[in-house]
Amino acid sequence: MNNGLVTSYPAILAIILKEIRLERNMHQAQLADYIGISPAGWAKVEQGKSALTMPTFLKACSVLGIASSSIMATAERYAQHFFNSQWAVLTEPQKFDDDHLLQRAADYYSKKKMNTPTIHYQNQFNQFVSIIQTPVMKPNNTIELTPVFYVVLNGELS
Repeated sequence: MNNGLVTSYPAILAIILKEIRLERNMHQAQLADYIGISPAGWAKVEQGKSALTMPTFLKACSVLGIASSSIMATAERYAQHFFNSQWAVLTEPQKFDDDHLLQRAADYYSKKKMNTPTIHYQNQFNQFVSIIQTPVMKPNNTIELTPVFYVVLNGELS
């Protein structure tokens, strides 16, 4: 049973791609140019306001230097975490107004200064951990989420 909160796999994928782009300090316009769409078109994909097609997804993965299977695996782990948190995770993209993840993520990014890269989890050796390596089960049996997903699920960062 869910608590009325809804998202979709395409929304999760769009956020993961945005976070990877930010990790690589790449501007939306650069990525859009490399994959052959307008910067406004790519911005709409990242915001979940336009569909992420398979060709666009595969081109973005190639440009970002990451296997599409790694991004899909990360999306699966986050989808399971959302499901465990009583969210409905749908396979079909939802309208922005119907997707709570997209709405909350938009709020999160609007509060960040000019879409600066997210500070991600660092392990016990103080090493950077990419979104692709999250969610992470910590030794104390808590789950470490990347900040955008943490804020979406729990509110502000502590």
